Amino acid sequence: MKTYQLFSGTLFWAFFTFCLPTFAQKNSKLKDTTQVNQLVRVATAYSVEKPDMALHFGIKALEMARLMEYEGGVTESWRILGKICQHMGQYELALDYQQQALEVYERNKNQQAKALILNDMAAVLTNMKEYEQAMNYKLKAIKIEDKAGNQETLAQSYNQMGALYADLGNYDLALRYCEMSLHLRESLKDKTALADSYAVLGLVHSKSRHYLEALNYMKKALQLNRELNNIYNLGGLLSNIGDVYTKQGKPAEASSYYEQSLSLEEEQGNKKGAINSLMSLGKNYTELKNYSLAKQYLQRALEMAREINAKEQTEYCYGYLSDVFEKSGNYQEALKNYKLYTDYQKKIYDESNFRKIAEMHDLIESERNDKEVMLLNKDKKIKDLEIEKMRAGQYVLLSFIVFLLIICGLIILFARNKNLQLSQQNVAQNKTE
Repeated sequence: MKTYQLFSGTLFWAFFTFCLPTFAQKNSKLKDTTQVNQLVRVATAYSVEKPDMALHFGIKALEMARLMEYEGGVTESWRILGKICQHMGQYELALDYQQQALEVYERNKNQQAKALILNDMAAVLTNMKEYEQAMNYKLKAIKIEDKAGNQETLAQSYNQMGALYADLGNYDLALRYCEMSLHLRESLKDKTALADSYAVLGLVHSKSRHYLEALNYMKKALQLNRELNNIYNLGGLLSNIGDVYTKQGKPAEASSYYEQSLSLEEEQGNKKGAINSLMSLGKNYTELKNYSLAKQYLQRALEMAREINAKEQTEYCYGYLSDVFEKSGNYQEALKNYKLYTDYQKKIYDESNFRKIAEMHDLIESERNDKEVMLLNKDKKIKDLEIEKMRAGQYVLLSFIVFLLIICGLIILFARNKNLQLSQQNVAQNKTE
């Protein structure tokens, strides 16, 4: 009985010494990966409206994933950081993050993720007005989506290709891709996606000066978004309809839609959208020769743009105000605003160059940090190997001890049985005598 108790106790000691810490480490790693994924989701949620806050969470996710050597977390962090940089206007940095993610997806042959990142990169390149390169990425994504038979993402890519061709002035190809997207979405019966197709078709027709078709599609998109209560899409649509009426030489109708757009953007707290609507109203009332009202709208736009430090919109406001003052005969104010307009142009250009230099510096620092992390990881791997070797030795020792205990137990049992047999033989001889 004592041998059995000793053997059981040894097994329990081995479990708590060797196995339990391993289980705890695995559980801790699982919690850490969950935390990385949560940080990526938070960064994604804030990426459009609060990119500065999103950047904080995205970098934190990346740092944690790197320390853990969690490749999935690293690539997803790169992907969302690319989107955040895009929203912040940091296009070169966005492409740098996205390129790193793309290389991992290609290495792992993850075609679905590869198509997504190619679409992301195409969007950044479109913002940079690198249309041909954007189209190259978009075509690669379409090829993957078509092969996979993913109708929803394929329809979205067709629509984006249509918008790209419209930017390049190839309206025939633009319409062909948009109509391919529309047919797919009609078969899928997705009203939200249909509204998107109508909106892009409207923009393509507007750019090609087919204003009646443009208004027809835009108003269809407007109606669907109202039915679906997609309020965040309404402001932009109303403003686009206003632009078409402006191009038609119908400023009164345009003003009605700009006013509706302004009201919605202000309700939603979309300051950049509100500034655009105010500028459109200012330009529109300039065309109507209502210079007093035009100045009011443009000055409101200027105040709001300066308040949120929207430099590009501030630049435009000064340019439009210069035009209003010139047309109203106030040449002194026209010259003053024109000078401010050119100053802002130069300032934006200088800041853009400074930002590029800063990005290069950050990239160099990032590479240096990556090397440091790699060295730390190598040290960690060496230590882990040493620990594994030590544990392997402990397991061997433990196995040897258990084996000895079993042998000892068997010897004791054998000796006990031998003694018992001898005792029985002695008793039998005594009885015989």
